[in-house]
Amino acid sequence: QQVGFLVLDRPASLNAVNEQLILDMEDACKAIQQEKDLRLVVVRGEGRAFCSGMDLRAASNRPATREALRAVWEPWMRALDLLENLPQLTIATIHGPCLGAGFELTLACDFRIATATAFFSSPQVLYGSPPDAGPTYRLPQLIGLAKAKEIVILGERFDAVQAERWGLLTKVVEPEQLE
Repeated sequence: QQVGFLVLDRPASLNAVNEQLILDMEDACKAIQQEKDLRLVVVRGEGRAFCSGMDLRAASNRPATREALRAVWEPWMRALDLLENLPQLTIATIHGPCLGAGFELTLACDFRIATATAFFSSPQVLYGSPPDAGPTYRLPQLIGLAKAKEIVILGERFDAVQAERWGLLTKVVEPEQLE
């Protein structure tokens, strides 16, 4: 098999990223690294969304200490680094919401294809959280510093057409063409 799938499978929460998803993603990326026959990995979300971002319900149940935040974010950054450095090509296929951590995840992929109905945001700043390392590092490499600052600092939502125009997406397709 030359094509593999990395599926975010928490459709009830719009594939929100929690601690278990982070650990699963890190383990999956380590396993994918060992698959010599695998040439392409498609990253996709199950259900109505690619990824709605960090699971805010899970976040509200843990202490807001530096140590607690580090315990979540360090494994997430490791998982994204593993994904970005896989020997296989990676394609994120995006539909519906692609927010926060989900947006970061797409930035670690080689290519990004989205439906015309997909929308994006890096809204952490709106919740009083500083911009994360993923978008502040990867985003300017893709679309330039000025537009990256605008996205990360303002936290505004934008659609697939805008994302493609800015160079963030490889292609925009109709929903039935995403597969």
